[in-house]
Amino acid sequence: MIIRTVKTENPYAQIDKRLLNNKELSWRTKGILAYLLSKPNDWETRISDIIQHAKEGRTAVDRCLKEAKEKGYILEKEIRNEKGQYMGIEYDVYETPQAQKPAFGKPEFGEHTPTNNKEDTDNEKDIHIEIPLKTEQLTDNGKYGAEIQEITSFLNKTMKAKFLPKSQAAQKLIRGRLNEGHSVADFEMVIEFKCLQWKNDGDMSQYLRPKTLFASSNFGGYLEDARRNLERLKDEGEIL
Repeated sequence: MIIRTVKTENPYAQIDKRLLNNKELSWRTKGILAYLLSKPNDWETRISDIIQHAKEGRTAVDRCLKEAKEKGYILEKEIRNEKGQYMGIEYDVYETPQAQKPAFGKPEFGEHTPTNNKEDTDNEKDIHIEIPLKTEQLTDNGKYGAEIQEITSFLNKTMKAKFLPKSQAAQKLIRGRLNEGHSVADFEMVIEFKCLQWKNDGDMSQYLRPKTLFASSNFGGYLEDARRNLERLKDEGEIL
């Protein structure tokens, strides 16, 4: 017998009303920004996903996102790999206008961008959009510094990896979960559990990384699974 508890999620979103009162933004752009900002911290999406949630097509959505970028509500950031090679552009969405910093080789919304991703070879490259941490969390650069160092060290030791504590992407994910009330012990439990579960799986071992383990959409579920199964895995030497 399965007993399932259905819990109602908070149906409300808190958004800075200055955005909605900004006369320089079109109503359509305000709507898209409100939709994006209603999502939790660290939420990630692509333009194709936005289009699926409304009647507007790609051209209309591109136009609105371009307007939001011009007004400072969307910032672009250059993505490079560990060797410093240019990998593309990501876009962060904010509640209030920010100072735009030009990005080298930047694509506009709706344009094609180079990619080595096999999944993108037959389709138009879809721009990645991310909701960063709230402004008050970003301004405190020293917050959780010791915890981030401890979590990253445990991650590297457990997985024999070389993730850097100074990585802004990893810091943002870790701060997001710590701000939700999770402890360093929770992170260590998730890391240990997923390492036991995936380290010998050729398909899944690639996901032993902060972006997957600490994402807001994954972390809670991984933690619950770890609490239920970690001790059994240790005792029995099993991998789920």
